[in-house]
Amino acid sequence: STERAFVQVLFAMTTQIHAWLHAASNFAVDQLNPRREVANQSAYTLFFSHMGFDYGLPLLAKRVRRPDMLVASMARNELFADVLPFDDEDNMMGPLQAQVPAFGEAGDCTEGLIRHSRFVAFVHRMKPVFMEQLAAAGPPSITPSAEALFLCTVVHCTDHWMFVRMFDSADKMASIVKAGEAAVKEPYARDDEPRLDYAALVAVPILAFNLADDWPHLVRSHFRNSTLPFYRTMYEEAKKLDPELAYHLQSCIIK
Repeated sequence: STERAFVQVLFAMTTQIHAWLHAASNFAVDQLNPRREVANQSAYTLFFSHMGFDYGLPLLAKRVRRPDMLVASMARNELFADVLPFDDEDNMMGPLQAQVPAFGEAGDCTEGLIRHSRFVAFVHRMKPVFMEQLAAAGPPSITPSAEALFLCTVVHCTDHWMFVRMFDSADKMASIVKAGEAAVKEPYARDDEPRLDYAALVAVPILAFNLADDWPHLVRSHFRNSTLPFYRTMYEEAKKLDPELAYHLQSCIIK
């Protein structure tokens, strides 16, 4: 049904597609970078991507000199915080940090979407400028992977703002709830149709969309107020394409 398809798409958007941006962003960080802003924002990205499950909390506590943030069982992990992400595949403590592969030139599908999506058009036009300016910035590099940094910054926060604009009213959020209720009540048309817990599936995008917008925070995270010339340059370039989306560009994952 339309309702079940709608719920499945929203669930995939929030738990698979957007979550992949968080995973890729782990390869953009450089927590030992000599520039304090880069090192701190690397800690923020790691923490918000994993909410502490890969020892992001010890890393953050160490960066801000707040050992009181750690519980007794985590205190020893502060010793290992500077080597995040871990490359211990056997213990699954985090991904092996490496280059994120480039996805090549836009194909017919992307070109078609550009005509219909403000967000796709913005990201598509930003990428060559971003890569060119990052290469021209010179040493010291602010990332081990340019592709991952583009996903971590431009694509991730634009994806958040797209969510916010798609469901920017109580009526639109209510449409998700109603679709979930209909999906739960609807009988299965075929015996081979997967039996999914639609009540649980619809709860995830509802939570995600409510957290998609910015909230007050005490750290510098936007291109427009960065101390790094690269991000300030990119903000000026982005304003030429879309001033509103440029305003929301962030240089780390902070939501």
